[in-house]
Amino acid sequence: MGAEQVLKKVRKTTPEPPKHPAAIEEVNRRTINQLVDAKIDPRCCSADVIKNTLLSLQTRCDLLEHENDRLRYLLDLKQRDWDIPISALDLQVNKEIYTTAHLYLPHKIRAAAARRIEKDRLNEEERLRKVQTKEGKAAAKALKDQMAHEAREQKKKDKEAKDAGKAKKAKKAKDAKVEKERCNLEKAIQLSQKGKRKASQAAPCPNKRQKKRGSATAAAAIEEALSAAPVCNTRSGRAINVPGRFR
Repeated sequence: MGAEQVLKKVRKTTPEPPKHPAAIEEVNRRTINQLVDAKIDPRCCSADVIKNTLLSLQTRCDLLEHENDRLRYLLDLKQRDWDIPISALDLQVNKEIYTTAHLYLPHKIRAAAARRIEKDRLNEEERLRKVQTKEGKAAAKALKDQMAHEAREQKKKDKEAKDAGKAKKAKKAKDAKVEKERCNLEKAIQLSQKGKRKASQAAPCPNKRQKKRGSATAAAAIEEALSAAPVCNTRSGRAINVPGRFR
C-alpha cells in the first residue's frame, strides 16, 4: 500500500460550510407568501400569523425609509439656506471645555453670524480699497507715461521745425549770395565789353567838305584819347581795357 493511500485514509476531509440562502431583493406580499409556504404548511394557523407579521414589518420599513428620504431632503434644503456654516462662525466658546458635542443657543448663533457678516463686509471694503488704489496708481503711471511721450514728441517736432527753419534760412542766404555774385559778374562783363567797344571804336571818317586842318585836329584828339586810356595785358599778352570803376 502506498503512502498516498495511507494518508488518504488517515486524513480527514474538511466539510464544506452550509450555503445560506441569499436575501430577497424585492420584498412584497407575493414573495413573503412564497417564502413562508415553502417552509411552513399553509394550512397551519401559525403560517398566517407569520405572514401578517412580516408584511407589517415590511410596511413599517417602507414608511421609515420614505420618512428618512424626506428628512434628508429637508435637511439638505435647510443646509442650503444657511449662508454661513456653523463651523465658520466665531461662537466665542470656552475652548478649555473638552467635550465631544456643543449645543449653541440661537441668539449666540445669530450674533456670531452678524459678526461674521460684518467681518466679511470690512474685508470686502478693504479689498475694494486696495483694488481702487492699485487701479489709481496704474492710471497715474499711464497718464505720466503718456505726458512724457507727448513731451518727447513735441520736443522732437520743435527741433525738426527749428532745423527746417535754419536750413531754409541758410538756403535763402546762399541763394542771395549766388544771385549777388551773378549780378556782379554780369555787371563786370557788361562794363568790360563796353570799355572794349569804346577802345576799339574806329575814328569817324572826315567829311570831304572839311578842310585838311579839321582832319588833322580830329586825328590828334583820337590819338590823345587812346594814349590817355590805361591799357592792361593778360597773362597771355592780350591787351584789355580796365573798366572805369576799377581804375
